[in-house]
This record gives sequence, structure tokens and C-alpha cells, in this order.
Amino acid sequence: MKVHNKIEFRIINFLFNSLILSFILVGSVAARSITDNSNLMLAAGLTEDFRVWLNHNGYEKYNFQRDDLGWQGSYGGRLFSAQVIKRDPIVFIHGNSDRALGDGRLGWDTQISYYLAAGYTSAELYATTWGPADSRYAAEQSHSSPYLKSLRGFIEAVLDYTGAERVDIITHSMGVTLARKIIKGGTGIDDEFGRYDLGPPLTNRVD
Repeated sequence: MKVHNKIEFRIINFLFNSLILSFILVGSVAARSITDNSNLMLAAGLTEDFRVWLNHNGYEKYNFQRDDLGWQGSYGGRLFSAQVIKRDPIVFIHGNSDRALGDGRLGWDTQISYYLAAGYTSAELYATTWGPADSRYAAEQSHSSPYLKSLRGFIEAVLDYTGAERVDIITHSMGVTLARKIIKGGTGIDDEFGRYDLGPPLTNRVD
């Protein structure tokens, strides 16, 4: 009887220790996720170096920083002017009524955090918000000339600012068709804004 009690005690003790270890592991992962997201939030928005460069090079009219959305409006840029860029920059283009960054349900938080963990820097990752960032107005959004010109300008700005020969583009939903037109370039007709010209194709500048 005593032997059985000892075995039962050891089994219970083992299960209890395993449960405690599981809580520790889960807690560690959760804490790491919270820390990663906090770091992303602290670094969110366009860096001062990129903002200054944009203003000095004629891009201020596009309002890429979208400060009206707080930390969720944009992302990217060198932390200091001499920061070396080792990889082809990635430009993220979101879908209808989304935004550059969000709360886990919106924006590119997960993807940007992934690339940062893989060794990328903010100088190699870029996102801006197009549109109202409000799902109540999703039905009113279109492939309008202002959106196309703004996003085209953003890609061109990233190319010029980083000095990269090419960029990678990651997009989804309505951002896919916007990106396709931006890369193809050329002319088009907007029902509201009339005829527009995006310039030559960017096919040799995008991987």
C-alpha cells in the first residue's frame, strides 16, 4: 500500500511540475510577444531622418507619415543618416480601409516584427497608410488617381532614399491591384479626377 502511495505521489508531483513548467513557457512566450510589440510601437512612424529627407526632396505633399493616425500611420527609415542598408528594402501596401500598423488585427505589425527578428532594420522596412483607415468607408474606396500617385511616390521615395536598385513589395487585398497598376505605370482615367499618368514602368526596380 505504501509503495502505491509513493508511486501516486511521484506521478502527481511530476504532473504538477510539468504544469508549472508549461505556465512558465507560455508566460515567457507571451512576455516576449508583448515586448516585441512594445518595441515596434516605440519605433513606429517614419524616422526623423526619413521625414527630413522627404521634406527636402519634394515629397511632403503626400503626407506619408499620416500622423493623424498616431503610431499606426506609417513605419520605416534610418535611425541615423549613416545607417547602412544591407538588403533590398521591403514596401508593405495594405488593403482597403486598413492601415500601416494596428493592434494585431490591422496593419503589418506581425510581418514587420517577423522581419525585425530576422535581422532587418527599420531602414529596410517601409509602410504608409492610404485611404481613411476606417472600415465604415470601405465601399467608397477605389483605385483613384490620388491613391495611385501617392503610393507610386512612396515606392519611388524609398528607392531614392535608400539608394537601392530594387525593392520588394508585400501587399494584400486591394493593395495587390493598386501595386500592380503602380508597377506597370502609364496612363489611366479616373472618373472623379480625370486622366493621369504614373510615369514609366517600375518593373525593373521591383523584385
